[in-house]
Amino acid sequence: MFMDWRITNTSLNQMISSFIRYWKGLIENGRKETLIFVGRWGDITRNGQVPLWTDIADKTETQMVNLAIVRIKEEQDFLDNVVIKYVEVLNDMGLIDENLYLSIKYGTNDRRIITCTKNGISLSLAKIIVEKYMNYIQIDVENDTLQFKDGIINAMNNQKENEILICELQYFI
Repeated sequence: MFMDWRITNTSLNQMISSFIRYWKGLIENGRKETLIFVGRWGDITRNGQVPLWTDIADKTETQMVNLAIVRIKEEQDFLDNVVIKYVEVLNDMGLIDENLYLSIKYGTNDRRIITCTKNGISLSLAKIIVEKYMNYIQIDVENDTLQFKDGIINAMNNQKENEILICELQYFI
C-alpha cells in the first residue's frame, strides 16, 4: 500500500484519511479487537514486554490523526532506508522498468519534476512549477539544472498559490 502511495504520489491528507477511515471501520463494525500496531507510540503490551499497540477505540479523532501521521512517517522512512536500496539494485541490474523505478524513487516519472527535486525543490512545488509556470523556468534535464526567470513569484502570488510554496521558491531565486 505504501509503495503504491509512493508511486502514485498520494498526498499526506489522503493517506491520513485512509488510516482514519480504516480505523473507524474497525470500530463501527463492532470488532471485539480494536488494537492496532503503532510502534514506539504504543501504550498496550501484547505478547511481549514493550508497549507497541494501542486500542484505537479509546482514541479521539485528533489522537487518531496524530497516530496516522507517525505511522505514515515510520513506513515512509522504512521505504526510504530499506526498500529503496533494493529498488536501486534492481535498477542497476536492469531488472526494473525505468518509469516504475523513477516513480518509486521520485514519486513521478516526469524528468522535469525530477530535475527540480534533484535541485532541492520539494515535490509539491516542483509539480506546480512544471504544471503551471513553465514559462518562468528553464529546465535542462540532461544536465539536471534549472534557471528561473523574473516574475515567477508575482505570477504565483497572482494565482494565490500556497504561501509556504512561494516562500520555498524564494530561496531558489
